[in-house]
Amino acid sequence: MPQAILQVLAQEPAGMGLSEIANRLKRPSGGIRQVLTWLVDVDLIDQRDDKTYGYRDPVLQIWVAYYYSGLQLTGLPNQKALNGLVAELMEKFERVANELGLAKESQVRELLQAFAGQEVDGQLFGLESTVRLPIFEHVAPYLSPDGQVQVDALAVTSNTEQQERWAVEIKWRGRLSGRKELEKLVANARKLEARPWFISKVGFTPEALEFARQANIMFSSQAELEELSRLVAS
Repeated sequence: MPQAILQVLAQEPAGMGLSEIANRLKRPSGGIRQVLTWLVDVDLIDQRDDKTYGYRDPVLQIWVAYYYSGLQLTGLPNQKALNGLVAELMEKFERVANELGLAKESQVRELLQAFAGQEVDGQLFGLESTVRLPIFEHVAPYLSPDGQVQVDALAVTSNTEQQERWAVEIKWRGRLSGRKELEKLVANARKLEARPWFISKVGFTPEALEFARQANIMFSSQAELEELSRLVAS
């Protein structure tokens, strides 16, 4: 699918919108959006102000346009060399993605520490009612002694009589988070007697959203997290 999208975009120097790409490839726009997000993350394409997508490198666009039109350019590497380059690219992408994920986990923990009792719109957490942000005394990653329970952040208030605890999981990657991941967080949160909050960069599958609402799980995507950070900072 990434290859097919790159082929289509190579033919349109002005760029193409999501719906146009999905119609050209006769595929659902949801799946196309995930692949476009990945291509943006690895800097092959970018999303412009007019919501269209296009190549970041015009030379690569010309190469793809010529190559898939059947015009062989001189000096091309053989397939073995290409496979090696692709493997190297994927390794670099995975490493960068992991580093970005760890950085985002640290940012979310800093955000939790900045909560100061503010009341915010529950939509930022996938809830209908407003949410009061607790004043957490302790925020840190958690791993149980037996290694069976792990969350990216366990936030605990200081009031021992009415202590509030949040168990937070962050998935900062270019694909939708699914129901099984939410179920795992719910199970861990139950063991920790904590309220679950799941953060996914690009959002959730329809099945995961339905489960989250039924189980009363707090959930946020990148847009909600950025808005929450803005409100807390102000």
